[in-house]
Parts: sequence; structure tokens; C-alpha cells
Amino acid sequence: MSNLKFPSQANTLCEILAIDHYQARVVGGYVRDSLKGFAPYEIDMATDAQPEILFSIFRKHNIKSIPTGLKHGTITVIINDEKIEITTLRRDVKCHGRHAEVIFTDNWEEDARRRDFTINAMYLDSNMRLYDFYNGKRDLYEDVVQFIGDPEERIHEDYLRIMRYFRFLGYFENLNLHHESFNTAIRLSENLHKISYERIRSELLKIFSSRVSNIPIKLMLECGIFQIIGLNFNQINIDKIYFGNDPLVNLSIMIHLSGIDNVAILKQLKFSRAEQKLVNELLKYKLDKHFRELIEKIISGIDAIIDIDKMLNQIGFDIYHKLFEVYYGIYIKSFINQNHDELLIKSIAIINSVVPTECPIIAVDIMNLGYIGSDIGIQLRHARKLWIESNYMLGRQSLITLINS
Repeated sequence: MSNLKFPSQANTLCEILAIDHYQARVVGGYVRDSLKGFAPYEIDMATDAQPEILFSIFRKHNIKSIPTGLKHGTITVIINDEKIEITTLRRDVKCHGRHAEVIFTDNWEEDARRRDFTINAMYLDSNMRLYDFYNGKRDLYEDVVQFIGDPEERIHEDYLRIMRYFRFLGYFENLNLHHESFNTAIRLSENLHKISYERIRSELLKIFSSRVSNIPIKLMLECGIFQIIGLNFNQINIDKIYFGNDPLVNLSIMIHLSGIDNVAILKQLKFSRAEQKLVNELLKYKLDKHFRELIEKIISGIDAIIDIDKMLNQIGFDIYHKLFEVYYGIYIKSFINQNHDELLIKSIAIINSVVPTECPIIAVDIMNLGYIGSDIGIQLRHARKLWIESNYMLGRQSLITLINS
């Protein structure tokens, strides 16, 4: 347990609760990530104190607490600018595929029993004692994801656990499949139709940004899970794709390689308008030749600033950046003898270093020529195109003259 370190904010909460003879322990992701040697990104805690008692205690100590999930016994505490979710120990009394009816308990093992996977059901107290009722530490070190108890029973309690199962398969680089859990998840996958699109979308984004996302994506593709939720991807050779950290970029790669033009399914899956727009933009532009030449220059150490600058002025930084990642994901493994991670970091650093040359003509200049409404944007884009084609040689007055004529 040399990787374990109890967070100071959580220790403060433990000390405060102990005054009134209550316990609290860090649980779930923080414990899992710390044991595995990964940097934890959030702190979740469990306690035997019920929510109204927590509010009372924290109020006495001037600690801000927010009722973020009272129905499930969860409140959010803000301490030293850190948000910590703290949930009362629970026991399921009735489950029906989506929602669980729970009652509070003071039994830690009962609380662990209702959690999904063994690797998520470990608790750590402020004395650095690990409570591991279902051999989660063993599974963690053996790179195994398995349900607590009977997989079929756990999935019937909440069918979203099928998506969560695949998401956690992307946690391990050297995954060892727990075949009973895997086969049960596949067999019951048709029940995903019973899950709301909002919940499906949330897990999809986490799958597409998981630590080793090629693993769950490949398995879901082979087993037809994507088709069940409406994403009709082709049988793509996932081993040839480099997946980065951006879920929308990774999703766009799959859509692009599947030849899907109509992404209306994203609306059905409750992706936001901004997310739908971004994916559509990433599918619209065709810059393969530009990006191939750019990567070849970067590998060869040739200055590519001018090439980047011109394209940034045409399509904007954000879209260009993500378009590059899409191209990189699809084609980079065809560039031999390259460390893909290092080359991506180097390429992004070069792109980020480019400050686009500013076009000398602005909207006010177009307005002063008498243009109004949408014509302003049309003429501004026309002026920018002329300026780029001139290799930035045309000045403000020359562009005004050209537009005016």
C-alpha cells in the first residue's frame, strides 16, 4: 500500500465526524487509483452518519455542504476549495433495472455489497487501514473487472452497469477478462434499450476517454453493443487507430471510418448542440494532404509554422486542433518507427506555439462600405480568402478596394 496517501481534506472531515462518534472513509476511485499508482482526480467518501446529521455537524464547524443527492444519501462538502462527495452507507431493498430503493445502514460490508465492481468497493480510513470485503485489491493488481456477487443479478439491478462494465475494461492496459462478467454483460446487452439516452451518452463519453479506450471500443464493436444503442459503426480494425484523450475526437474517428454522413443519432442520444456541431465540423473538412505533409515536416525537423498559420486563418484554432487529432488518430500508425505519444505531444506543442497572423480588415471596414446583415460576414470571409491567397501581402486598403470594386 505504498502508493496510498490519505487526503488531508478527507482527514479533516474524519476528525470532525469522530467528535460526534461517527466514521468516514475514502471509497471507490480514489482508493483504486492510488493503489494502481495513478493520480486520483476526485475524492468520494462514505459515512455511517445520515444526511441530516452531516448537515448539522458541518454547520457547527462552518463547513459548506450542498444537498446534491439527498435521495441517495449524498451531499457535497466544500473544504479548502475541494469538493468532496460524502454518502451515507446504504443497503438496497428493491431494484428494478434502473432505480434502486435504498435504506441507510451502519454496516460497511452491506454498503460494499451494493457497489458494482470489486475494484470500486474498497474503503480507506484515516489510519491507512484498507477495508476490502470482495478482493478488489487482488483484482486490481491482476487487471480484472468483475461484478460483486452474481453478475446477472447486479446487471438486472441497473442495466447501465453494462456500459459501466465496458468503461472499466478501458482502465487496464493489460486487461484480463473475467469471462462470467463479460459473457453476462453481452447476453443482457439488449436491455440497454431500457436506459435513458442521457445516461447512455454520459457513459459513452467516459468510454471514449477511458485510460485505454481502444479495449472497450474494440470489444463493444465486436459484440454489437454500439449497434444496440444506435451507433452503426463498421467492423473497423481498432488496432490501427490511435485514440487520444478527447472523447468527441475519438467518436468522430469512428464515425468517419464508418462512412456515416448523417449524425442525427447524436441528437437522439442527447448530445448537446455544441457537441453535435463540433462532430459535424470535424467530419466536414478534408485536410488529409495538409496534415500528412505537416507530420512529415515535423518528423523531419522542417519548419511548418507558415503551413499551420495559413490553415488556422481559414478554419480557426479550435477546429484545426481537433481536426489534427482526428487525422492523427486515423493515420499516425502508418508512419513507421515513431513513438506515437511523443510525436503527438511534439506536434500539439508546435501547433499551440503558432499565433495566427491577424487579417488587416475587420467587420467595421466592411460595414463602412455599406454592407449590412449577413453580407458583412460573407464579404469578410471573401476578404480573408483574398488575403490568404496573396500570402498575406494584401494590406487593409488594398482589400477594401478589392471588396468595394
